[in-house]
Amino acid sequence: MTGRVDFDRIWFHHLFYLLCALVSVVTSVLEAPGVLVIFYTTLLAVILLTTPNLFAIIPPALCFSAALCCYYNSYDLFFPYLPWAVFTVAALIANLVIYRRPLRLRGCTSLPGLLAVSLALALGGIGCISASDYFAPASLYHILGLGFGLTLLYLLFRSRIPEGDEQLCRTRFLEALYLMGLVTAVLSVTEYTAAAIRGDEFRFFIPWQLPCRNNFSTMLMMALPAPLYYAGKRPLHLLAVLFLYAPLVFLGSRGGLLCGTAALLCFLFAYSIKGMRRRRRMYLCCFLAMFCGLLIASGKLMDLYSIRIGEGSWISDDEARAVMLRNGIRFFLENPIFGTGLGYPGNTGAYNPVPGAFYWYHMYVPQVFATMGCVGIAAYLFQLFTRLRLSLRDLGPQGLTFSLSYLGLLLMSQVNPGEFCPLPFGLLAMLIYLVLEFPGTQEETAKEPYYVKLSQAVSDR
Repeated sequence: MTGRVDFDRIWFHHLFYLLCALVSVVTSVLEAPGVLVIFYTTLLAVILLTTPNLFAIIPPALCFSAALCCYYNSYDLFFPYLPWAVFTVAALIANLVIYRRPLRLRGCTSLPGLLAVSLALALGGIGCISASDYFAPASLYHILGLGFGLTLLYLLFRSRIPEGDEQLCRTRFLEALYLMGLVTAVLSVTEYTAAAIRGDEFRFFIPWQLPCRNNFSTMLMMALPAPLYYAGKRPLHLLAVLFLYAPLVFLGSRGGLLCGTAALLCFLFAYSIKGMRRRRRMYLCCFLAMFCGLLIASGKLMDLYSIRIGEGSWISDDEARAVMLRNGIRFFLENPIFGTGLGYPGNTGAYNPVPGAFYWYHMYVPQVFATMGCVGIAAYLFQLFTRLRLSLRDLGPQGLTFSLSYLGLLLMSQVNPGEFCPLPFGLLAMLIYLVLEFPGTQEETAKEPYYVKLSQAVSDR
């Protein structure tokens, strides 16, 4: 047995996943951002030096990302620890040299769409944006992180999937999404509790201003299909579905409540049709129960969230998103071909990003047409078309799960930055359709995550 195989067994072991989850939760509760950064940058560097399989970094990276969301209004706390990222970058370069592999270009269905979007991002703002805004660090990060940089990562990840292990990578990636959801749900509970201890303002059990609510909601929506997939093998996983859905209702994110509820109904309905045969009745019963429950409680929920606005309406005309939408239409009419560019600061009057954030529109469609114009519209429609083809090509239980996970991200991206955050959401969207390029096999025998087996063993006793 080679050393590489031994390391792979460590990095893909479910106990290692639990360790990452524990570190993320504990460091967040203790408010120790330095420990969080040092642990994960060092860990990612070690992983990159010891295995060629880049999928090994996904579970710890997702746990790291979930913990970072707890510091949404204070990303500047991490600036002193940026030098630690040098170790991770150096390890990545070493990984590319030590474990270099030929590119697997055959069957790259996602590549044309990624290249089209990369070109639209690079051309965005021509004739409008200033050079200083275009080449600003945050602007370049998003242009490259969503464009040519993401395309390069796609080729690298694809080349590192061992021949014959495509199904194993699919299963491990699905487990990583499940893990992300569980960690995010636990962190939601800790943040909710911390807000109550601090004496933050609550309105009918909903925190008035919980900064991490939208990022958490996006992660939870991407993770929701994973326990539904495993519920086809064991109904115990339906408890995890409830655990992941509850924060979408009580964190105070309007997008989380609306999109999350719509998404979960879609997920249940889809599984009741295309899920594993022996559990379709279970999914259908859950769908009908949730649908009836929402009909009964819809009025109360609408009242609950209208109070969050403070004006008795779901969204006010002078809210930042409404202003940015009007600005986006105006910017598009003034620059219809290439838009204003991602780094154009024209919305600063409506939205001032926190340190470390960006000039997002917080809406998918205006983000595309305002910043990239008709070129961006064509590129993103083409990418969505290629992704739809991949989704329709794999409608088995596991393939359906990945497609529904992206649907959750796409829905949340309509009212939040979502997919326009290169890490983790842009990367996750790319990886979802990367693994969908490899048809799933032996899905009925996929292993359950270790933490669910453990809970079942405890309950059996």
